[in-house]
This record gives sequence, structure tokens and C-alpha cells, in this order.
Amino acid sequence: MEHRALAHFKRALDKFHRGEVKDGLVDLEQAIQLDPARWEFFWTRGAFNYRRRAYPAALSDLTQAIDLCSDVEQAAKIYQQRMFCYGRLEDYERVVKDATWLIEHGFIEPNIYQWRGWSKYIMGNLEGAIEDYSRVLELTLDPYGNRLNRAMLYYKSHRYDEALEDLDQALKFALRELETERTLAFVVYQCRALVLYQRGDIEKSFYEYNYGQVLVGFKPYVSMESYVATIKDLVHSFSGIPSRPSDRAFLTRRGTPQESII
Repeated sequence: MEHRALAHFKRALDKFHRGEVKDGLVDLEQAIQLDPARWEFFWTRGAFNYRRRAYPAALSDLTQAIDLCSDVEQAAKIYQQRMFCYGRLEDYERVVKDATWLIEHGFIEPNIYQWRGWSKYIMGNLEGAIEDYSRVLELTLDPYGNRLNRAMLYYKSHRYDEALEDLDQALKFALRELETERTLAFVVYQCRALVLYQRGDIEKSFYEYNYGQVLVGFKPYVSMESYVATIKDLVHSFSGIPSRPSDRAFLTRRGTPQESII
């Protein structure tokens, strides 16, 4: 029975690699029926259901795989995939739970903290989100995107001085890339203008916003009155949501890469 199940599993993988997903899933279903105690079978089906955007089916399979898997290293890969699945289903409380399990078991990939922090933000836990994005900055060399993300969290928390500190660091990187990518600096100048306005530094806000406008070829504001009307609209419309984390399957535990076979 086990031999037949593994034969179906191998055929399923071969078909998946050839792009024959529908037929591969049929073989995988047969493998599961023959040996329903193999976590690898459920994980594989869950991973391919996830790729097909069949998220409820993927969630069921991944949960079953976790229940069957006793190896922490392997279970962590499944937990991460399930965390992504909960994210797609907008179940952010469970994203936080799975991310916390991974962190507590020593998996220190910045992406895990990003997902937990992003989910905490969506749930209204700004301080928790700032803590997680601060941890991301300790673990990654990204001087732009993550600084910008934390700056927006500080902005949402009315911690304007700290937001400006992060934006200053993001701007240093953006100015180094000025010849090839002016949009990076433009975004930072707009954010700085917004923070400065909220802090009450209207003239500095006016200068920063106009500098960004000129940088990308837009006309600067001449009238302070028209600028204030624009920045007020921006304050009301600006979401300040950090960018959604990626759902790439990669983990690090105590400095050792753990890549998924899926």
C-alpha cells in the first residue's frame, strides 16, 4: 500500500513539473487515499492549491499536514505556507499566531516579522506593528522600503519626529539612486511634507513637497494657499499602509537557510 501511494505521489510531482496540474492532483488524491498519514502528501497538495489560488482547500491541506508532521524543521515550512494562506484569506489574527509560532521556534526570516507586523497594523495594533518592523530593520540591509514602512507606522501613531528620522534614512538611499530612479526620492519628499505639515511646520512642508515636484518634472506650487488645500486633501486621502509582504517560501533558523521543496 505504501509503495503504491509513493508511486502515485511521484507521478503527481512529475505531472506538476510538466504543467499537468489537474492530472497531478488526481494522482495526489489517490496517494492520500492509499496513505492518509503522510504529511508530505497533504503539504504538496496544499502548496499547489495555494498556487491555484484555491485558498480554502490549501488551508485545509496545510493544517492537516501540520497535524501529521512531527519534525519542527519541516513543520515550520508548512506553518509559513499556511501563514501566507491566512493572509490571502484576510484572517490576520491567525497570520499573527502562525508567525509567532515560527518566531518562538527560532525562525528569524525578516519576512515573518513583516507579515506579523503588517497584520498587526491591519488589526489596529500600531505599537505591535512598529516593534515588528523595528525587528525587520535589525535583520535586513534594506535601507529604503522598510524604513519607509516604519515611518508610515510612526506617522499613523503621531510620532512625527521618529517618522522623520526614518524618512531621512530612506532619503539618503534614494538620493544615491537619483540618476536611475527619481521616483524613490519623490515618494520620500511627499511623505516628509505630509509629516512636517502634521507637525505644524507648514513652510518646511511646502518646501519639501515642491522639491519633490521639481525632481520628477512636475510644476511646483507658487501659492501657499493652494498648497495647503492640496496637503489637506492628501492628509485625508493618505492611507499610510505599509507595503504588503511577499509570500516567497524561504525560512532562516538560527542563521541556517531552510528552503522549501515546493
